[in-house]
Amino acid sequence: MAIATTLKSYLEDHHVEYDMVEDSHSSTALESAHAAPSPFHYAFYWLHSPEC
Repeated sequence: MAIATTLKSYLEDHHVEYDMVEDSHSSTALESAHAAPSPFHYAFYWLHSPEC
């Protein structure tokens, strides 16, 4: 998936450095969220684990 043109323009206009990361295709936003390696991803699973 490519970055949105308006977002890319904003980042370039404000000299913000960023990296493009390739990932696998997902059909839904939930699948994308589950595949994303982010602190929120791990917090979600921790908060929704049976031990909590």
